[in-house]
Amino acid sequence: MSFYHSIPAATDVPPLTLDYGNASVRKFARSQEELAQELGGISRRTVARLLKLPGNPGKTANGSYPLEAWRAFYEEIKEDDIPEETKGELSKVRLERERVRLQKEQLELEILEKTVIPAETVKAEWQAFYSRIRQQVFKIFVEDTNSVDEFEDAQKKFHKLLARIHEGERERA
Repeated sequence: MSFYHSIPAATDVPPLTLDYGNASVRKFARSQEELAQELGGISRRTVARLLKLPGNPGKTANGSYPLEAWRAFYEEIKEDDIPEETKGELSKVRLERERVRLQKEQLELEILEKTVIPAETVKAEWQAFYSRIRQQVFKIFVEDTNSVDEFEDAQKKFHKLLARIHEGERERA
């Protein structure tokens, strides 16, 4: 018997259909993200871990994932192959991620309600305020000058004052 006699004829095998359209009829997922959604909304990283497990269905030659085989595989190993300490670690990670997400949402809500002002807004307002004060102080220093020498002297005094202010800011930081 030759090698070619052991391979079934193309007419003996039903053709595979790549139906990406209707989700209820869908037979293949195009990506790990789609496969993750089809397996009940698990993360893509979980799918990547599943791909490393022995016996996983893998993907077809065109890179798509056969959904029925993956669903059966996932149901079979879903909770059994995960050690208890890993389940506890995963729960802690999920809880921490949820806590961070809730904090972020709370901050966004406070910003919308204007109970918290974003740091960028405060910084921009202080810079504008500083600029106005600087202009006013410089105006005061040079307002009463009548000659170029007096103007240069007032300008030097003004720059000394600015240097002292910056020095004080550095000491506080």
